[in-house]
Amino acid sequence: MIVGVHRPADETMRLHEYSPGFDPERFAAHERFFVEDVSRWVRKRFGVALPANRTAVFGVSASG
Repeated sequence: MIVGVHRPADETMRLHEYSPGFDPERFAAHERFFVEDVSRWVRKRFGVALPANRTAVFGVSASG
């Protein structure tokens, strides 16, 4: 299963989400979103609960 998550259009905001050196709190919130919130939503919405060793997160940098 592949689940896509939208991102902010503003690349500066996005950079601050995935680079802890800019804003550690924003980075931590972004990490929690993917690790906890998205996986919880997938379990609830689709009834799929995979263990961490069967889960991956992939992204692109600056829409590359």
